[in-house]
Amino acid sequence: MGGNDTIQYLWSTVGVPSIVVAHFSKVLQPSSSTVNVKWKELLSNKNNNTVLFSPASDYISSVAFTSLYEFTDPKNKVYLDESPEVPVRHSLYKVRWQKPTIYEKGILFKGTFLNGSIAFKVGSGLLFGCDKIEPM
Repeated sequence: MGGNDTIQYLWSTVGVPSIVVAHFSKVLQPSSSTVNVKWKELLSNKNNNTVLFSPASDYISSVAFTSLYEFTDPKNKVYLDESPEVPVRHSLYKVRWQKPTIYEKGILFKGTFLNGSIAFKVGSGLLFGCDKIEPM
């Protein structure tokens, strides 16, 4: 990461919780990189070119949380293949997601799920021992 690098984070619960991270190394001013979201197309599942960065990013990473697996874990090792029962897959598309809560180092996703609730935090930056100087 160079001194003029910029990172854009996009957090969403359209469909399922998703995160897009775009890296720009050629941007001279952080405010000169922009993102344009074509909401009508995105919400109608026309996913081609619905999120556009300007200038074009050097690279993009993304993750979408689509499923939750419920299983018995008597040894607390988080190994699905050691569960005495068959794991149950729950689609996170069925969750009624609230607006994400953004905090200083990440985001909190919360929703109503299986007659209860689900919540998880996703962090970034200094939380994971990254460079002491964060990108703008």
